[in-house]
Amino acid sequence: AKDSNSEAEGVVFAIPANVAKNVIEDIINHGYVTGRPTLNATTLDLDSAIAYYYFRSFQAGVYVVESNNSELKYGDRVISVGGKEISKSDDIADIVNKYEIGKKIEVVVVRERSTVTVTVTLTEYVPETSK
Repeated sequence: AKDSNSEAEGVVFAIPANVAKNVIEDIINHGYVTGRPTLNATTLDLDSAIAYYYFRSFQAGVYVVESNNSELKYGDRVISVGGKEISKSDDIADIVNKYEIGKKIEVVVVRERSTVTVTVTLTEYVPETSK
């Protein structure tokens, strides 16, 4: 509904009760929401100046800054995940969330000036505070 004195329009979100119940139970029992897949790597969106400072690359993009798997390396610039082009870190989460834990997914990166395709097995996201 729109207030006649305002340019803002109300937005309503509906969350199914069973989804909310599962999320609440996970948080109570585990301290986080279980069953969320991850590449098990931290990425940052870097402009060309920052990318050059840290990685000697003039290419802006999504860079791996920490990895807890053997496939992705510090300094990799992520080009695509699951066949879909990446332009920002949020794109990775959007794509990965469509898959199940344990699924293997292809990730294309630029590593030391070469384009490399690696296969990463998705793991469950467990926040540091929950370990």
